[in-house]
Amino acid sequence: MYINVVSKAADDTAEKLMAGDAEEARQSAPATVVVQGEPIKIGDLSAPVQQFTPGAFKRYEAVAYILEEKVLVMFVLSSKDEKIFKKDYPAFVALVQSYRFLSSNVTVEHK
Repeated sequence: MYINVVSKAADDTAEKLMAGDAEEARQSAPATVVVQGEPIKIGDLSAPVQQFTPGAFKRYEAVAYILEEKVLVMFVLSSKDEKIFKKDYPAFVALVQSYRFLSSNVTVEHK
């Protein structure tokens, strides 16, 4: 499991970014099957999930997308083994549910 954070454009939506990821996966591995997973609830927030099977590089992957004001946060679960992927999925859900956004307004003070 890992987390990836990328800047987003003002007009980006989770659906638009998910569609781009799905297209990229299909181009790099044409046999990739992309399905929408069950969204993960994080308090009042709902993180859409996209699953890639068998995925690029013959991996099973799930990606939860959280769109913030300036960034897209992606939580990723990746495994070469489907049984291990399924076994680890509850821990992935718990990791996503632990997400807390702090601020878009970060300042660094120099002394």
